Amino acid sequence: MPSHLYLKLRHVFIPLVGLTLGFCVAYSTLDWALVVRGNLLTLGDDVAGYWLPFVLAFLLVILTMRRALGLLKSPKRGRAPYYLAAGAFVAVPTIVAQAFIRSATGDLSHVESLAQISDVPAAKYYAVDHVCLDRSRAWTQPEARTYKGNLNFYVYAVIPLCRSDRTQSSDSIWIGYQLHKRVDSSLAPAEKDAAYRELWGEWLTTLNNQDPSAYPFFERLGRPPYRKDFAALLGRAGIDLEAPSTVLLVPHTERFADRTGHQLQWTFASFGIGAALWLGIALLVPLSPSKDRKWLKGEDEEASQRTRARALAFIRGAYGLEVLVAVNVLVYVAMVFSGLGMASFDSDDLLKWGANYRPALHGAGYARLITSEFVHGGLHTFSITCMASLLRGSSFCRSPEISV
Repeated sequence: MPSHLYLKLRHVFIPLVGLTLGFCVAYSTLDWALVVRGNLLTLGDDVAGYWLPFVLAFLLVILTMRRALGLLKSPKRGRAPYYLAAGAFVAVPTIVAQAFIRSATGDLSHVESLAQISDVPAAKYYAVDHVCLDRSRAWTQPEARTYKGNLNFYVYAVIPLCRSDRTQSSDSIWIGYQLHKRVDSSLAPAEKDAAYRELWGEWLTTLNNQDPSAYPFFERLGRPPYRKDFAALLGRAGIDLEAPSTVLLVPHTERFADRTGHQLQWTFASFGIGAALWLGIALLVPLSPSKDRKWLKGEDEEASQRTRARALAFIRGAYGLEVLVAVNVLVYVAMVFSGLGMASFDSDDLLKWGANYRPALHGAGYARLITSEFVHGGLHTFSITCMASLLRGSSFCRSPEISV
């Protein structure tokens, strides 16, 4: 029994705890340096903060914990529950940490008027003494969407500064509002209509009665999933949200010191809860009779070394090919969830993601010779090139180059 307990702690519990800590620290550092602070990658907040760590966490578990999870006795439906539990343990603390990083990162700049934003160094947060909005030029867009049996009502609105409070350099400074209300899709039409009218009345109250100077601070809009809704609304007003001169600010009602809420505490709490649950699984689930004797005798070490060697070998049938294909899939999924589309991507977007472009092949641009191997023109080129690559045994799913 002590030897069995040692096997579980040494090879099942401790490695996954270390993987979770390492992945959380490494991913958080890269996310902060490349996306949040450095703005070197224009990933959507949902992609960089949720989907990418979620997928990477499960991929790491599959690649690094397969042998260790094989120690546990397999239930009737296979070891999928073990992989799900292990992947969730790795992913959840990292996802919660990204929410904290996005809220905590950024300087607070104090200005007397919003019109001065264009005259001071760019910041993420602004505390403003005086805000004058031209409510007569407000643009609004109500929407209704269904999701998981719920009906979601939204009201998106953008308002420019007052003409008397605007300068030539601040013509593109806008305040953005998003109001949301969720109701059950099974409600009667009259109840749904009442819920929508209530949300619209809330917006009218905000528009007509809310003093914008009373907000504790404003946040420069990042790249949340609803950014495209604001972009479409500003487009109706003749404003390009992606233009460098355009500033869209979102008001906050909480104090600046409270902007992160309990996200940091929940990061540690999710790690502790996950570790406790995984420890319970490791201790309660019996060992596989066909595996524990080999582990105890060391007979499985040679097979483990062969497995690790194959994982580093970029040959047909080896794990190296699986890793490269997985990276291609991850890049494609990241491009989809960043809002670039699905069936096909624009040339400008491909260039931003590292497609090959001859005039850019100088200096740091030589990195495109590598990054272009993982960037595909869309679903059709992605699937065709990957299938052809696999059939001919190549290590890469090659992507089409953009050339002139």
